[in-house]
Amino acid sequence: MKKEKDPERSGGITRIALCLFLFWTASVPMAGDNRALEPPLMPGLEFPAAAGLIETPFTVDSGTLSQSVQTYDPSPGGRAQWRVAIPETGFYIVSASVDAPSVTENSFFIDWDKESYPVRWDIPITKGFEERTARWPGEDPRIWELTEGVHTLIIRGREPNVLIESIRVEAYKGEINAPKKQATAIRKALARTSN
Repeated sequence: MKKEKDPERSGGITRIALCLFLFWTASVPMAGDNRALEPPLMPGLEFPAAAGLIETPFTVDSGTLSQSVQTYDPSPGGRAQWRVAIPETGFYIVSASVDAPSVTENSFFIDWDKESYPVRWDIPITKGFEERTARWPGEDPRIWELTEGVHTLIIRGREPNVLIESIRVEAYKGEINAPKKQATAIRKALARTSN
């Protein structure tokens, strides 16, 4: 004997499925809407550049991060973010394996947790991939004071064809600049960033 379908019951299942579908489509960000996503937490203090949350015009090709356009203002530049668990409060530097082939293809903007005044990172020219530490414009390394816990490293594109392969965050072991010298470096960096 053939069992008849209960219209109330099958309609209820259909309504539940429709509600779940609508909830899922409303909660999944559309392509290009990465600001709604949280960057991935890196498994350590050294990680591949391609492992982050990457926004255009940054692209990833063969595991390297770059952009093909020049953006002197950080806002239209590519944006890459990585969440990093800092093991203890202290001073930290950021280094990366980069390919910076010329003076017009050798800089990014970089900062932690915010983008109010990202620092321009001018990378000395490389021959292929070489390890470089983020610096103020000039010789002094850029040092961030970070508290223990999870922080977000943010790199914004500036010049085209600069490639980042991997990133390393490490405790700074050198001498910390006196406040006056650090303030002078900040003023110079801000002045150069606006150029």
